[in-house]
Amino acid sequence: MTKKRTKILRDPVHGDIELTAEQIEVIDSPQFQRLRGIKQLGTAHLVYPGARHTRFDHSIGTCHMAGRLIELLRRFGADISDEHARLACLFALVHDITHIPFGHMLEDERRVFARHDHSSRRVHYFLGEGELSETLAKLGVRDALVQLMLKSPAAAEPPLPPFVGQLVTDAVCA
Repeated sequence: MTKKRTKILRDPVHGDIELTAEQIEVIDSPQFQRLRGIKQLGTAHLVYPGARHTRFDHSIGTCHMAGRLIELLRRFGADISDEHARLACLFALVHDITHIPFGHMLEDERRVFARHDHSSRRVHYFLGEGELSETLAKLGVRDALVQLMLKSPAAAEPPLPPFVGQLVTDAVCA
């Protein structure tokens, strides 16, 4: 058995985060890199100068936490396949890919745009074309991730158990 290559990213919240080669490929896409410019906390940094967390940072932290949750669940006896764990972590990584700057204000409060997590148009734009889409297709996960983004894991081929999405966007919520 060959060991998968990984890289270490130093995170100010979680410390060292180990990322797989697949995760690095996703992170290196222009679509993911754009998240570096989208603030997680809107304009809070104007009042709290240290509040500079971005969607990029948040997504990598979510991927890390999904992996930790899976490890913990397995330790307590949950039967989670390596493929489902892989999909959950990749989903955690791309779960905010459809965000726009000031998204929650423009989507939730002002209702100028459809919510990022309810917009199939944005999901298909970010996961259906471009370098990220090609990377996800090459990894064999694009269609499953689209279904997870659309909150339809049962529509994936083969159908995914609900927990794969719930680890990221539901009550457990990495």
